[in-house]
Amino acid sequence: MLEIYLLFHHLLSQSFIPPPLIPVFYSTTSYPSLLFHHLLSQSFIPPPLIPVFYSTTSYPSLLFHHLLSQSFIPPPLIPVFYSTTSYPSLLFHHLLSQSFIPPPLIPVFYSTTSYPSRCITPPLIPVVVLHHLFYFGMTTTITAETKVLETELQQLENAFSLSQETKERFIAEFVSEMQAGLETERCSKSLRMLPSYVTQRPTGNEQGTCMSFDLGGTNLRICLFELLGARTYRIVRQAKYIIPESAKTATLFEWIASCIEEFSLLGGSADSLFGVPCGFSFSFPFAQTALNEGRLLSWTKGFNMPGVVGQDVVALTQQALNNRNLNVRITAMVNDTVSMAVSCGYLCPGGQIGAIVGTGNNGCYWEETRNITKLQPSSTCSPSSPTEMVINIEWGAFDYTRSILPFTSYDAQLHAASISPGMQVLEKMISGMYLGELVRYILLYLVDRNLLFSGSVPPNLAVRDSIDTKHISSIIADSSPNKLAVRAVLLELYNVQNPTACDLDAVARVCNLVCTRAKILCALSISAVLLKRPTILSAPLAVGVDGSLYGKMHGFQDTVRDVVDSFLAPNNHNISLHFIPDGSVLGTAIIALKQSIAP
Repeated sequence: MLEIYLLFHHLLSQSFIPPPLIPVFYSTTSYPSLLFHHLLSQSFIPPPLIPVFYSTTSYPSLLFHHLLSQSFIPPPLIPVFYSTTSYPSLLFHHLLSQSFIPPPLIPVFYSTTSYPSRCITPPLIPVVVLHHLFYFGMTTTITAETKVLETELQQLENAFSLSQETKERFIAEFVSEMQAGLETERCSKSLRMLPSYVTQRPTGNEQGTCMSFDLGGTNLRICLFELLGARTYRIVRQAKYIIPESAKTATLFEWIASCIEEFSLLGGSADSLFGVPCGFSFSFPFAQTALNEGRLLSWTKGFNMPGVVGQDVVALTQQALNNRNLNVRITAMVNDTVSMAVSCGYLCPGGQIGAIVGTGNNGCYWEETRNITKLQPSSTCSPSSPTEMVINIEWGAFDYTRSILPFTSYDAQLHAASISPGMQVLEKMISGMYLGELVRYILLYLVDRNLLFSGSVPPNLAVRDSIDTKHISSIIADSSPNKLAVRAVLLELYNVQNPTACDLDAVARVCNLVCTRAKILCALSISAVLLKRPTILSAPLAVGVDGSLYGKMHGFQDTVRDVVDSFLAPNNHNISLHFIPDGSVLGTAIIALKQSIAP
């Protein structure tokens, strides 16, 4: 009876047992029959369970005909059924080919000729199989391996989690670093707090034609806008170009110019953009002394074009445009997060923060100029000085010493293999560019421990960047009982044919723990920036966010909103978060337009 008891509790844990049957189980010996009939009525009974519960030869025949009516029986098996008793064996192999057989049981089935006990469909573990496993002593091995895997996964979840104390320390130190960055110039190992020289908040009433191009970590996007006022706009024309690896390391500005030329021709001629204010959204750290110039401080996001650090990126891009005789003049260059802050202000009253959460990750906010003491006094103290300026935080560099962030051995592996080891510690925990690699390193570790995929490394799992955030999002969104999406991703990427239930669960949990940490850290960064200016928190404030990770990753927006609310909502602060897909280009175009008409 032990195996019957185990089966019942397994089914109960999987919510396959209806509540009325539970007291029956504990009060009578008739529950096997009741359970069987319930499962049979729900079409959960595979062939071997029938003879287990009833000693009659009619059940296999009845079930076979039922399967036949449901198109589960391939035509070649039909005559075999009527002429021989070997059909259970053939049926097993058919079910195996259709991935209906749980992988952990396959070697058990092949070690015995008891084929009727092989015909099983997930998630049931029939009594005959449990009895078989007990007989061969395999339950102890499976249980031990499962316990080791569970222990490893719990340790991983602990390593990637943040306690409430750590979250509070994060925010306190982040705010302190922001203040220090406003007072003195900082190196790339801290929050640099770069002035953007964007000092005019949008009103939402701006009107006119303007354009911008946004260089991100993956794509170059070019847009021509018509601002309509009343916080509305229209995209006249747009195009997106995938950045080739050659551009990231050698020919970036020439490639940008070629794309803008192609975009111009979409309007009928190379002069179609003549006279249109043009802004450049640049998602890399750069220092400015004016709105139309910017000196590159360092490359991030996998870019490493030599000879550019320290140079004026606007001048280099403008020269490439001039070389092609294009009548396009760059009137403003801003960080993509600065563009987002301006977009948010144009579209939403109370826009205060702009953030990008995609291939890379960064944020900016509106700060009082009197607090930016590292600026020249003439920029902050004269009566005509603007009262506010957007500050590009460059928050990806936070916690260079790793004294607060949950830095794991997998993060260390990631840094060692990156272009900039030891740099951008926070960014490498949040950005979409790195999440897949973190997942891959963990999966490799589990395989090496013989806890995943039976200890066999799928060849592609050893390939760098073989899993991306699109696949990870699909995995963490999978709520199906049999983890169909997880199964599909493993088959597509790594040709894993028969993952076990433990494999599927482990992969899903690894993806979740990596992504949950990213979501929480992103939310803590936003919360810290909001708390930097406590005097304005009584008014409704808006946070504008763009980026594929924030927009497409399952649960990202909900988690960020929940964490931000946990730190700000208790004090009745009215904070709203807005996903603005056009933000990184719209804001730059607005800035260029305002710059072109400025006195």
